[in-house]
Amino acid sequence: MNMKGSNRREFLHGISSAGAFLGLSRMAWGFGQEPAQAAPVQDPPAIEHRRFGKTDMKVAILGFGGAELGYEGAEQATVDRLLGAALDAGLNVVDTAECYLESETLIGAAAAHRRKDFYLFTKVGHITPSGARGSAWDKEGVTASLERSLKRLKTDAVDLTLLHSCSLEELEKGECIAALEALKKAGKTRYIGYSGDSKTALYAIESGRFDAL
Repeated sequence: MNMKGSNRREFLHGISSAGAFLGLSRMAWGFGQEPAQAAPVQDPPAIEHRRFGKTDMKVAILGFGGAELGYEGAEQATVDRLLGAALDAGLNVVDTAECYLESETLIGAAAAHRRKDFYLFTKVGHITPSGARGSAWDKEGVTASLERSLKRLKTDAVDLTLLHSCSLEELEKGECIAALEALKKAGKTRYIGYSGDSKTALYAIESGRFDAL
């Protein structure tokens, strides 16, 4: 049996039929409901890919989000299984952040040996140079945050680093953007982006300094 094909079928069938999300899913039957008969497992259609922002990355439209790994206190064995199945199924984006508790560490341990199989995204801005939680939008804070993430993720560089929902005032100051640009030039991140919405997202787009939103 082709285990890789089997894992892909099982993974995609699971998320389509059970409404699971990537991370630690929570599923429950409604009171009094009878479970429906399981449909035969079929080969899933190929996952659609699209170009991501202004980058050269062609990403699957379904990605692996790592927030719940940290917030729910996932066991390493669980992360190994979930992330391995996701990559085997053809997902090629893994997203995490410095402030998702142990998410980066768990992902690094689970998938560093498969680094060429996926694009790795992380975020900066909510961990101080000392490692404590707190806003850190200056050059020192942004730089230290990404350096810490690289160690936790067990990689020399990530594919995308995003400013994690900083204020419009911080964006207008420009120091946090300049810090990301310096890290990109140094080869620590291939692309830079902004994670946020509203007026700050509009400013990020209009500035022309980011590769993705």
